[in-house]
Amino acid sequence: MRHRLAFAVLALQACAGAAWAMTPAQISAGFQEGAIAYCLQAALRGVAVGDLPAEARQGIAPADETMRGMVEASNPKGPLWDVASAKGIVVVSEPKPGVCKVMAYGAPVERTFKGVLNAARKTLPAFKPVPIQPGYDPIVYRLERNEPAPAIALELRGAEPGAPGRLFRFSMLTARITYTPGEAGGQ
Repeated sequence: MRHRLAFAVLALQACAGAAWAMTPAQISAGFQEGAIAYCLQAALRGVAVGDLPAEARQGIAPADETMRGMVEASNPKGPLWDVASAKGIVVVSEPKPGVCKVMAYGAPVERTFKGVLNAARKTLPAFKPVPIQPGYDPIVYRLERNEPAPAIALELRGAEPGAPGRLFRFSMLTARITYTPGEAGGQ
């Protein structure tokens, strides 16, 4: 356990240097790109990100294994993708079939989430907001589409720096897109 914690701390420290090289707006754009261009597009096709056509995967590449420390608890072995426009800061993770997660730090949470929500509704007009209670993450949103099939859900969770119970000095953002693998659907 101590080795995992040490590895995670080292990975985050290494990545923290990358945060200084990017603006919050660049990180925000990379987070939106990961959630909409990769995870949501994979969900609409009912496939994993790696199974998207090559032209739909431009701008994403397998992530370095050091990034696993950023997502280890939720994805100990699944594929990891690095979003090129925010390399080292925005990671797409697929912990199991039908689940695609985007994790990032350093972007303004509320503003980034508003951009993701707007883009998601443009991509999938049938998305409807669903009430969700904040918990550990004080900023939360959820959109769902049940008809037409397949059902797709988008959940956003995050915290600004200094949020109660948080020690990390950067904002933390997570998008989780769930869908039925193998079930492709239109918009």
